[in-house]
Amino acid sequence: MTFMKGVRNEFIDDLVEQSIYSLKKSGMSDEKANEIAYSLVDHLVESWGGMTIYFPKVDREKLMRRDVEIHEKFNGCNYHELAKEYGITPQAIRMVIHRAEKYLGSPSHSKKVDEYA
Repeated sequence: MTFMKGVRNEFIDDLVEQSIYSLKKSGMSDEKANEIAYSLVDHLVESWGGMTIYFPKVDREKLMRRDVEIHEKFNGCNYHELAKEYGITPQAIRMVIHRAEKYLGSPSHSKKVDEYA
């Protein structure tokens, strides 16, 4: 078995297991959960089999919420504290603030620096 085939099978197995778990958790019977999970995976394999699919680690919605949260906590000079809290570099915090200002349409750091003083 090649490495990629092993990864692909691992992915399919994980998808089936997670689907069954989620369906059972929502109150579905074992039999129905298995039927739906395998039907879903069969559909995906038939429709997407052989194609390369990329799953981003962070979806845009989640990233945007994080950026806005960082922007709200930003006081104009707490780059290092935010970097430590979010596990990214101070330079990345600067980029996040800039990106959040584009979403929100307002540069808040200037008013926050005035409030901080």
